[in-house]
Amino acid sequence: MSELINSIQMIVNNVMKNAGLSDLVVGTVTQADPLEITIVSTMLPLPREVLLLTESVIEKKISVLAHSHDVTHRHDVTHVHDVTHSHDTTHTHTVPTGGNTGSANACSTENVCADDNTCADDNTCSTELSQIYVYENGVQLPVENGYITINRGLQVGDKVIMMRVMDGQNFIVLSRAF
Repeated sequence: MSELINSIQMIVNNVMKNAGLSDLVVGTVTQADPLEITIVSTMLPLPREVLLLTESVIEKKISVLAHSHDVTHRHDVTHVHDVTHSHDTTHTHTVPTGGNTGSANACSTENVCADDNTCADDNTCSTELSQIYVYENGVQLPVENGYITINRGLQVGDKVIMMRVMDGQNFIVLSRAF
């Protein structure tokens, strides 16, 4: 009787093992575009079509620019007959839809912005949110082209944790592994 129970348990274990219902696996990104992930070197890479990506492996960025605007200057000249000569040097901010945004920090004619603004050569001002820092695995992420990448997309060489599902026909990419 004991041999029969052992045989049945062995058969059930083999069936469950070969069914591949779900299983955690670690893979390596071998190509980023189109995405391919290799689990073992003796097997072809998994193509993008069988990979289901979770939110944690998709690129996300935030802008570190609070606002930007083009600045135009208006000079109103008034002449008074008592030999007084004055210039109104107020400026307006134009927006793409037209109109006036009212007064705000702006670039001067010397391309210097007021109040911690940065000014480009084309007289465009922007305010950077310089107090925002994002860390990944203890390392501060850099600001590139006005953005901090909060969650970068998968890159060649990344180790990923995946779950094998649907009898090994699909893989859910859960996270990068550090």
